[in-house]
Amino acid sequence: MNTCKAIRFVLLTLLSFGMCPAVRAANFYTIGNATGPEFSVSGVSLDGSTVIGDQLFTGQAYRWTAAGGATLIGAGSADGVSGDGSVIVGKANNLPVLWTQATGFQPLSNTPGGAWDISADGKTVVGYFDLAPQNPDHDYEPFRWTSTGGFTSLVPPDPNSNLMATHVSGDGSVILGSPLYAGVPSFRWTESTGAVNLGSFAGGPMTPTNVSADGNVIVGSIDTQYGQAFRLTSSGPSLLGKMPGQTGGSVAYATSADGSVIVGSAGGPTGGADAFIWNAADGTRELRSVLINDYGLGAQLANVYLIDAVGISGNGEVIAGNAFIGGQRVGYVVVLPEPATWTMAAAALVVIMLLAHKRRTLFLGRPIESTETPER
Repeated sequence: MNTCKAIRFVLLTLLSFGMCPAVRAANFYTIGNATGPEFSVSGVSLDGSTVIGDQLFTGQAYRWTAAGGATLIGAGSADGVSGDGSVIVGKANNLPVLWTQATGFQPLSNTPGGAWDISADGKTVVGYFDLAPQNPDHDYEPFRWTSTGGFTSLVPPDPNSNLMATHVSGDGSVILGSPLYAGVPSFRWTESTGAVNLGSFAGGPMTPTNVSADGNVIVGSIDTQYGQAFRLTSSGPSLLGKMPGQTGGSVAYATSADGSVIVGSAGGPTGGADAFIWNAADGTRELRSVLINDYGLGAQLANVYLIDAVGISGNGEVIAGNAFIGGQRVGYVVVLPEPATWTMAAAALVVIMLLAHKRRTLFLGRPIESTETPER
């Protein structure tokens, strides 16, 4: 095969394997169905292998994997999951608890409260103690627990603040806290700074809902009448903007490991809530439309309405949230295909094209006349 024919062959091969695919395959799963028990989703492990949540109206937590489906793991709530899905934290019997396959739910303390999140390495748990559980106004104290140092209070107890530690970065170095009641500022905690007021933006205080695994990006919602999803970095806060047809407020619930992909929920054109996905290139888009138009999931989503997206894997390829099927509350998981990388193919093509224009080659340092017959 001469060089020009080889170039044509490579081009046709790349195109035939989808160098510019219109639709990329994805997998869509539901947790529950239109007739069985209802489920809610609360999070996704960093590696995307495990989804956690609760079976509604039964008081049971569950753990979901693609291979095993949803498995009930005991009475309580599943609120946070480690990076590989092996450790889960939550609340059971009004106590902060930690779950593993070997132990089931075990209390971290005998003080009333709850555990909200766990670091990817499984070594740091954050949550709150309720120092006045019989008081309708409560008295929450945010805590940090480590496998080596036990419990640490993140801010002094204050019955007027009622703060909870709600999210933690992958290595446990950055912790976010939110108030039980509006009017009290949220905080960002590190070992060096302590708890620092997160501040206000766009007309209201910033209420965080998650932090990226690297600790550099915080997402949440501006606490105003309708709420506005925001992204906070070292450069400052910014609004994510509205998706097409959005009529209500929005909240960002989760972010990929580097903060480049964000998911959440926003008031849609029908007046209900719709899941959204955001990145810098495409802005805020309705997730269901993206899955149908870009990934060919129209048949799977024909009667499924995605009301939010509350979790996303570190690489941004696994998204989970809550949906309705015929009025029944279910969880869902979508696994997006890994983006194709064409760098090596493009490099090989360039080499072939360069060779096509060379009439002489070098062999052991000596010029050799090309023996290729020119194409007619």
